[in-house]
Amino acid sequence: FNSTIEDYSAQFPNVQIEIENYQDSVDLKRQGLDLQILPNTVEIIDDSYVQFSLLHYGSRLIATKQYLDSHPFCESLNDLKLHRILSNRYSADFLDKSIQIHLKSDDLNLLLKLALQHQGIAFLPDIYLTRSGDGSNLVHVLPEVDFPKLSLTMIYPSANSLSKKTRSFIDLF
Repeated sequence: FNSTIEDYSAQFPNVQIEIENYQDSVDLKRQGLDLQILPNTVEIIDDSYVQFSLLHYGSRLIATKQYLDSHPFCESLNDLKLHRILSNRYSADFLDKSIQIHLKSDDLNLLLKLALQHQGIAFLPDIYLTRSGDGSNLVHVLPEVDFPKLSLTMIYPSANSLSKKTRSFIDLF
């Protein structure tokens, strides 16, 4: 996403861009927003909006070897109850409600940083781990467990009502 913003800014240096962070679907027309990007698990408030799937991704549990060596062995999902779990809100929904999430944050950088500081087992998107470059210091916890994949979806009002600048941004995808 960052590289797309960079490309757009380079192509259209005179267009003002404002990025706002909303975790739930919003009324784009009423809020005066051009588009929104959300995981496919979020219910969209207006069925007339165009929904365009951008990216499918999986998530995994990761921790440092040092953290795992100093905590009880983890061989099943049930064993996660004995650990500090760090997750974003969307991945956390894939875990049983009996597993306590010690830190829930949509700041993936924070979750990764805490995992690298041996603070717990982080539940992070694979694509984020690949792009961060910090994966070499981390161990995949419960690699045999396959969690459901999520999709990032771009949502916007009718294509007929899009401005040229918004259409140009969507075309970069």
